[in-house]
Amino acid sequence: MNDNKYVFLFGHRQQHGKNTAVALLERHLAGSGKWFISTYFAKKLKKMCAEKYRLDFSKMEDNDYKSSSPPHLAPRSIRQVLIDEGCSSRNIWVHTWAHLAYSELYNNGEMPTVGIVSDFRYPNEYDYGMKFIEDNKISNVKIVKVLVHRPDGIMKSDGADNLLPDDDKKYWDHVIINNSTPTWKEEMYTNIVNIMRTYGL
Repeated sequence: MNDNKYVFLFGHRQQHGKNTAVALLERHLAGSGKWFISTYFAKKLKKMCAEKYRLDFSKMEDNDYKSSSPPHLAPRSIRQVLIDEGCSSRNIWVHTWAHLAYSELYNNGEMPTVGIVSDFRYPNEYDYGMKFIEDNKISNVKIVKVLVHRPDGIMKSDGADNLLPDDDKKYWDHVIINNSTPTWKEEMYTNIVNIMRTYGL
């Protein structure tokens, strides 16, 4: 019986297809009956900012909403508020958001068969995951780094996604290419299924 557990970190740039990849992975895992939990490093940050600045948490994944500048935040956009608040907390303790995400995956002393994190952007988010596993004496867990990469030159950046390499197979365990073809989602799903097979998932 395979009792190994995995945490898949999807990185790293905006609008390269990370959320789509995660949704496709969730579809595959649900179909195979695997216990999985999905989260993201900025989840608690967005909840905190929504409460602190009277924002709509349910819209925090919408790029147009994040780019907007409500009158009470002007001239800052919601995205800039998230960056400012996130960096401020990281300046106090660099592992703040990583700790909260891994703690969500390790709920009540148990980890799911698969943990999924959709916004891997900082090297410490992987390093702290390894430390979290060691400190909590969690056995048979592997953290897997998956790059979702668009090779067409679209490298949109909000200033918070420049610290990890692009398409570097020495760093990433797997690279999923988004060629922006009409069938890119189908191609991505096939790629994800093949990756999961290498782990018996």
